Amino acid sequence: MIQQELPTRQRLIRLIRESGGSTLADLRRRTGLSRSTLRQHLGRMARDGVVQSYLVRRPSGRPPLMYRLTPQAELASPETYLTFLRAVFDALRSQGQERVDALFREIAERVAAQHPEIRALPDMSARLDAVRRLFFSDAEATQVERTDGGYQFSLYTCPLAPVAMEFRDLCCVTREVIRGLVGEEVEQSEWIIRGDPRCTFEVRGGGNGNGGGNGKTRAAVATVERVVKSRLSPAVEIAAEPITFAFAGSRSDPVLAQMAQGLREVFGSHGHRFAQSEDDDLRLVFNFIDAARPRPFRRKGKGTFLVTVAVTDRRPDNILKEGYPLLIRSLGNLMIYLVRSGGHVETHFVTLEQGTYQSPDLTGDAYFAYLYERLLPLACSELVIDNEFHTDLPPELWEGDELTAQLAEAGRRLDALDLLPTPFPMHELLPARDMRHIQRLFGLGGLSYGNLSVRKDATRYWMSASGVDKGHMAEIGRDMLLVKGFDPQRKVMLLSVPPHVKPRRVSVDAIEHWMIYTEHPEVGAIVHVHAWMQGVPSTAINYPCGTIQLAQAVAEKVRETPDAVHAVVGLKNHGLTITGHTLADIFDRLEEGFIRQVPMS
Repeated sequence: MIQQELPTRQRLIRLIRESGGSTLADLRRRTGLSRSTLRQHLGRMARDGVVQSYLVRRPSGRPPLMYRLTPQAELASPETYLTFLRAVFDALRSQGQERVDALFREIAERVAAQHPEIRALPDMSARLDAVRRLFFSDAEATQVERTDGGYQFSLYTCPLAPVAMEFRDLCCVTREVIRGLVGEEVEQSEWIIRGDPRCTFEVRGGGNGNGGGNGKTRAAVATVERVVKSRLSPAVEIAAEPITFAFAGSRSDPVLAQMAQGLREVFGSHGHRFAQSEDDDLRLVFNFIDAARPRPFRRKGKGTFLVTVAVTDRRPDNILKEGYPLLIRSLGNLMIYLVRSGGHVETHFVTLEQGTYQSPDLTGDAYFAYLYERLLPLACSELVIDNEFHTDLPPELWEGDELTAQLAEAGRRLDALDLLPTPFPMHELLPARDMRHIQRLFGLGGLSYGNLSVRKDATRYWMSASGVDKGHMAEIGRDMLLVKGFDPQRKVMLLSVPPHVKPRRVSVDAIEHWMIYTEHPEVGAIVHVHAWMQGVPSTAINYPCGTIQLAQAVAEKVRETPDAVHAVVGLKNHGLTITGHTLADIFDRLEEGFIRQVPMS
């Protein structure tokens, strides 16, 4: 039962704790994992300070290597303690924001009073380093670094993350404690619970900190409220980090050759590296194909964004109908379809969401600058499509409940409204080898459109599965799944399933729904459809489905609406996300009027 219910690290910790120490052979026998897999996990756990190894001397034979837990691991909070913490913070929050703010100030002042020696250090770098060493090991935090405006350090682990996902105010505690210890205001630029790989804290300037002693005069309340209201939403920006990009396929056609030259120049001018051969760290590949005989590019990892580029001398009657099969056959994320006619070339984009739009009539540097600004944010986006299935769904939910019945009925209503396009038959276009390739990378067995979910309780929600006919959902674990959490460090959705079912993956938009539910406890249901309504606020960039950037952009728009419980947000070139108290509430508003054709731009 342990093997099925717990993630690998927790399972290993429990087995080692129960035995008082285990060899690799012991763990292999009890988990069924291979030696190489166990060595990888144990190596990471050793680097994180969770386990330590030692040789056991025996009268004869080679001494085995034994693994045991460190004191740090024994202090790690199991799920039972996290449940207790959730209850504590839920009770605290019910007393009002002023009480929460007062508690944070009191915590910061108490910790600062216990360590006056930190304020006495001569410069800010030394103070920050003392704070870092006080609370975190070298395996958990970076060294203090000098920046253009001050000093910063980052944390790679956050013990509060599982609770902070539900109680965002909790993120203010760490920052307030650091502020109290160093005597200067502290800013946070990265957040693990937002999906960033670390939490980064920065102190602007290198002052002596004399102005930071009094929490009241430093307006700590205003700082906390500002961050709480911002809800950790990042601005939509083009990534500053350089990426590696490459070309694949033939560029013998002069139009394709000109396109390749312009793309290489514009990306290179912004500091991005062009790879002459296939690179393990490719973030972006342009695959130039022959429209008559499209050849796929097989990525090494799902972190590579693939843009298919094709040219045709025949003006299609329907760009989407002709271009979409080429996009699928080439295994692309997005397609640039060049239509050459009468000495002029039109540029059309075709998306996996069955959208198409045309670029403005630009030439020269302005044209390639436009392509760069459209493509780079997509290439830098991060997928959150991995699922981890835990066979811990209570038996009374194996056949569903009242909420799954509502979800199935909502799917039928979407079908009746003709808002469920026929799933695209990828298996009819792709050979078996390519189907296996995309299943291995992305876990996709087909393309379907639209999804819906309903809240189960404070931390869980039922959601439609990926690639299923939403008009005929019935089986738990196959058509509908219970999402119970999100691991921000591994970027994995966590799901509860029955032990006797081979589960399907949850919809790729699960991360988007998770962000909305965790931020807005009053939201009880969410529906996403490929349709439109006039006058709705819309995201600025058409990020791919299943990316954390799309989820953040939608969550930001929901946050900006006057009533988050009754929000309607447009996803650029994609569709609508609609929130409500209940599914029935959403459909009452949806049926008042919608536009089937999503506007493209």
